Amino acid sequence: MSTDTAAPEQRRSKQKEESGKAVKPLVESKVRSRVRPGMLAGALALIIAAALGVAWLVNSSGNNITVFSASKDIARGAIVQASDLTTVQIPANQPIPALSASNASDVIGKTAAVDIPQGTLLSQNNTTSDTGLQAGNSIVGISLTSAQLPPYPLKAGDQVRIVDTPINQGEPPKETPNSIKATVITSKTDSVSGKTTVAVEVLEAKAPDLAARAATGRVALILDSLKG
Repeated sequence: MSTDTAAPEQRRSKQKEESGKAVKPLVESKVRSRVRPGMLAGALALIIAAALGVAWLVNSSGNNITVFSASKDIARGAIVQASDLTTVQIPANQPIPALSASNASDVIGKTAAVDIPQGTLLSQNNTTSDTGLQAGNSIVGISLTSAQLPPYPLKAGDQVRIVDTPINQGEPPKETPNSIKATVITSKTDSVSGKTTVAVEVLEAKAPDLAARAATGRVALILDSLKG
C-alpha cells in the first residue's frame, strides 16, 4: 500500500517541478539587410553628377569677362555717357570684339563711330577718340576680301593707305602705284560673304577718287600705324 500511494505523489511532484521550470526565450536571429547593387550604382552616379556640375560652374564662371554693352540706342557721332552703358559677361575664350568693363575710360567720353543699337557690345570698332568728322574730310566705305587686307584686325584710328592694284592676273605695275592716305573709322566683316567693309576718313578732295577706285575692287589696304 505504501508503494502504490507514493508513486502518484512522486509523479505529481515531478510534474510541478517541470511546470515550474523557466522557459528559455527564443533568440531572435539577427539578419543583416543587404544593399542592392542597383541602388549603390545610382547613388554613385548622383554623387559624380553633382561633382561634375560644381566643377562646370566653377570653370564657366572663371572663364567669363565683363564687358560694356549699350543700355539704349546710341546715335552715330554722340558722346558715350555712363548712362548709355550696362555690363554683360561673355566667354573669355571667344574672339568677340568688346571693351572690358575694368577700364571705363576706354568707353566713356568716346564718340560713337556708327549707330550703336541697344544691346550691342562696345568695342574699338564702333567707338573712336575723335569728336566727329573733321571739317574738310569725308568718309568712304570700301568692301575688301581677306586678300586685300593685312592679316591684322583694324581698329578705329588706324592709319592706312588704299593702293591701286592691277587687274586679275595682270602684270605688276612697273612704277609705284597710286595710293590714298586714310584713317579707319570702323571695320566690320560679313560672316556670309566673308568680305570686310572698312569705313575710312579721307580729305574731301580725295573722296571721289577713292570711291571710284573702290567700286572697281582693284584696291588693297595697307596698315601703316596702329591707334594707341
